[in-house]
Amino acid sequence: MTGGGGRTLPGALHRKLAALPDGRIRERAAARALAAMEPAFAARTLEAALRSARLGSAAEAGVAWALCQAVQPGMGIPYEQLAEIYREAREGKLLAAALLLAPLPHRVAPEGNPSAARAGEMSLGHRRALARTISPEVLDRLAADADAGVVRELLRNPRLTEREVLRLATRRPARQDVLEVIAASRFGQRTAVRTALARNPYCPPGIALRLLAHLPPRALGEMAEDATLHPEIQRLAASLHALGE
Repeated sequence: MTGGGGRTLPGALHRKLAALPDGRIRERAAARALAAMEPAFAARTLEAALRSARLGSAAEAGVAWALCQAVQPGMGIPYEQLAEIYREAREGKLLAAALLLAPLPHRVAPEGNPSAARAGEMSLGHRRALARTISPEVLDRLAADADAGVVRELLRNPRLTEREVLRLATRRPARQDVLEVIAASRFGQRTAVRTALARNPYCPPGIALRLLAHLPPRALGEMAEDATLHPEIQRLAASLHALGE
């Protein structure tokens, strides 16, 4: 395997990561490997990883998704380095890698907070406090809030159910930071929530791409036909759906 053309993963890297257990250990090793690369080579490696996720074997896909997870915030790669890798991906016309690192979703919610009226014109601090201690009735009202800080507190509330989280994950338009908070929460591990986030055209493409590996075949097939999604996400969904058939 060679990574120079952005088509296949470097053989030594693939062997090193494949020898590690799936999960955080492999992902952090992938992050260290990417951080040690020149930005242009790292961009080609990520492009190759996404290609392997679409077209490779199960073992290759496992390594590929570890590399995709490695560029998440908190995995150890400095923001400035990720920005440089993104720039190299854009300049090299590596669409999949650029999307994985992209700062913007396919669609962007308009400015402003139209949910303030629905939340009863309460102050931001009041809404955040209520999100921690609220009754079921107020919980339903705050579930429509567009502020990421309120949503973060809401997601910590033990009374919150998947039904309310799905309301947030499926809202259109939706703010990017709200969807990021949901993906990083305890509910972000649930299949229904992952599916709702990935299918939301306002979801940051890097998050959507990483979620695809965890979606059921039916959702992948539907996403492949969904013209509201970014074409690269459609193509990856179609490839993963074909592998699962």
